[in-house]
Amino acid sequence: MGTESADIKGSVRIGDRVVQDATLSQGNRISSLILMEEDPHSFSQRLIENWGAVQKIGRGEVDQAAFTKAVSHITNPFAGEKAKSILSYPRGYKPSSVEEQVRVLLGHFDWLDTSHVNELSSSWAEYKQADGLYVVPKPSMLAAQLGMADYWETFGLLTEQGPLSALASQRKFTNYRAGQLEPERYRLSQSAREAIEALEATQSGDLLVFPAQTGKLYAGFSVRNARFEIEHASEPSQWPLPAYFVGWMIFANGHRITKYEHLVIDCSGDEYTFGPEAGFGGARCFGFVAGGLCCSGGRVAVARGGYGSASGFSR
Repeated sequence: MGTESADIKGSVRIGDRVVQDATLSQGNRISSLILMEEDPHSFSQRLIENWGAVQKIGRGEVDQAAFTKAVSHITNPFAGEKAKSILSYPRGYKPSSVEEQVRVLLGHFDWLDTSHVNELSSSWAEYKQADGLYVVPKPSMLAAQLGMADYWETFGLLTEQGPLSALASQRKFTNYRAGQLEPERYRLSQSAREAIEALEATQSGDLLVFPAQTGKLYAGFSVRNARFEIEHASEPSQWPLPAYFVGWMIFANGHRITKYEHLVIDCSGDEYTFGPEAGFGGARCFGFVAGGLCCSGGRVAVARGGYGSASGFSR
């Protein structure tokens, strides 16, 4: 990135070039600035990776979310982070029927209101990129049961006490970040939260029913590469699934991961930090190791051939 400095009123200097003012309210100017670079994709990637609280652009200050939105039409800057896919689903994998998933969940929570599930499942169209329909307990419902008032801020703890605890009661399971999903270490991505809020607002009862895919669509992609594609998908739109959702999906569909050769599921709706100086550059994942299921994690910038990010589909 070239040296940036104020040049004249209403402009910004990038190296030896002067570009017209690109303030927070002028996303088109931000885009123009980026597109003047020899390699806009790499430039955007470097800028995002080295982001502070704000970046000064022209007379304005732009936060990372505003910048990302302003350049969202620019090709995915992480598209090169992709490895050759070497693992896949179990042969012939499909999620269990909605009725069977409900039965499994009722075995763990016998008080669930499941009266709307059939209606909800029949309301969805088929999406060829989805595995099929999945059923997940509402985060708001479970949070109320656990006494978590501000569960959006403690979503990692909700995940640990909800699906991760359920998986440990069902099968051999290791949580490699046990006790490390507090708000200082884990947060839900904004796009995932918005999708969950919208889904909860339109579905009655204690369960959410929605189409999803558990990694095959983005096999070999780094998490941030997949997340970018998911957040910018259309016809239909998609949203990144966090560990809360993926954990319950595996709980109700135990045949999805039963051996090391099955595609690991990256949770692209997660944001995780490995330490106070590391930034939120990690995410959770579910795989099979040492004869059992595990919840582990890795860095969002690393592409691995045996991993793929899960996503839900929206209308």
